[in-house]
Amino acid sequence: MKTAALALAVLIASGSFASAKSCWLHKGSVLKLEQFGSRIEISYENPRAELTASGIQYGTPLLQGNVSGNQIFGEAFQYSSFCPGQPFSYQVAGTVSPDRKRIELSGTRERLQECKLSGGIDSVRLELQFLRQC
Repeated sequence: MKTAALALAVLIASGSFASAKSCWLHKGSVLKLEQFGSRIEISYENPRAELTASGIQYGTPLLQGNVSGNQIFGEAFQYSSFCPGQPFSYQVAGTVSPDRKRIELSGTRERLQECKLSGGIDSVRLELQFLRQC
């Protein structure tokens, strides 16, 4: 517990996610966040069981983007069981909470009908909670 508290204190003090990998919770899946300078990548570390039909497994990307201060913006990926392993991308932007324990992203994406974009638009909100260092 002291190690996790110390690691989180380092993240907060540095104003970034540092070079350590951190794990986050999103809708029952564990995600891994990695930061390389201003570049950020979030991928599935342990996806919830029902996502495997969409081709989501360990290492599947959820987001690739950039971070500046507490702002995150980039490309998120949508998956479908009709076309496993063929992601559709959409733009998101959001913030990291001041205590570095919560990430909130939002954007819009085209609705999928089987493996085709249907033309309908959905608003998307991604909320991640800090879990631990990975």
